[in-house]
Formats: sequence, C-alpha cells, structure tokens
Amino acid sequence: MLNSSATLTNSELIDLWLHGKSKNTVDGYRRYASRFFLHVNNKPLADCTLMDIHLWAMTLSKSDNSKRVAVGAIKSLFSFAKELGVIPSNLGILVKSPKGKNRLAERILTEEQVQLLINVTTNKRDRTIIRLLYFAGLRVSELCELKWRDLKPRGDTGQITVFGKGYRKSYVAL
Repeated sequence: MLNSSATLTNSELIDLWLHGKSKNTVDGYRRYASRFFLHVNNKPLADCTLMDIHLWAMTLSKSDNSKRVAVGAIKSLFSFAKELGVIPSNLGILVKSPKGKNRLAERILTEEQVQLLINVTTNKRDRTIIRLLYFAGLRVSELCELKWRDLKPRGDTGQITVFGKGYRKSYVAL
C-alpha cells in the first residue's frame, strides 16, 4: 500500500492498473480511462467525485453493452486505486453498471448457414480459416494469435494449442 504522501499521475496509475492485462483489454480500458480523465479535466483520481463518474457515464452514447464495459472499466480503475492506497474510498462500488442485453442467439449461425459460407468461399485459405473457426470453436482473436508451433500432428488428426482470453491455454483436437 502506498502511503498517503505518495502521488502518482493519472497516466502512471493507468499504466500500473493495466500491467499484465491482454492487449485488447489494455487498448479498451486505456481508451475509457483517457475519456474519463478528459471529462474531469485531468484532475487526480483522488479528487474525483461520485458526480464526476455519473456525469461521465451519462455522456456514453453507445449500446447498453458498450456502456456496461466502459463503466466496468472505470469501476475497476477505482477498485485498483483503492487497493493501491491512492484513494481513500472506492466510489466505483456506488455506480450501477447498465444491464446489457444478451444478444448471443442473434450471432449464432445454423449448421446450414456455416456450410453455405464454406461452400461459397472460393479461396482455399479463406475456406480453411472458416472451417477452423467453426470446427475448433475459435474466436477470431485466438485464430490470429496461432503460430505454426501451436499445431501438432496426432495420428490422422491434429491438436491445436490455443491461447484464449486472459492467456488461458486450451487444447483443441481436430
């Protein structure tokens, strides 16, 4: 815990908060934190009020899911700052995150739709990518991170080592 006389700039606090997080998390959370501090005229986090957080949240104009992520990021920053001893109390716990709508069913393709997508793709590379995404159940970000060393032959099939969200490692047999 930092003593009360220790001071960190907002930028230093953000760097400490984001250390060790995934690239996508760092990019998104840094963007939300920058917008928050811009909204409060770059005053130190310790000087921010509950009203500052609420007024900033009211400026968010995207979907409820986007608002939920943005508010969650700032709540996380306040929690981190409290644990670090930079602020005396965590105002973030008093902020309610918007409820996001579960739209998963809208994004799920039927087996027929996937088969049609594979069949109409004429480029072999693209067809292989679509098949791998579907049959291995990969996220696009997981596919993009694959290296040749992650692929291993296993008899007539193979195995892929996948590094997912939060750097979790999993194995997919094909």
